[in-house]
Amino acid sequence: MLQPVSVGPSTFDVANKVFVWAEAFTEGPFQPLYERLSATDGWETHRVPYNHDLIAEAPEEMVALLLAVAGRHAPH
Repeated sequence: MLQPVSVGPSTFDVANKVFVWAEAFTEGPFQPLYERLSATDGWETHRVPYNHDLIAEAPEEMVALLLAVAGRHAPH
């Protein structure tokens, strides 16, 4: 079930925006969203060959991805 969400202009006004698309999950708006965000400045996007429950299907890979993203965006 999908419900439209209305957000204000400052909703995504954050320094680091990351989107991970679980490409084996073919339901919902995720592929078009991934494609749009991949072409949008200010977004870091990743695609992984898993279903919607990423942490259950590939825990080590997801932890590595999260740590890599956090490391790139950590203050130095």
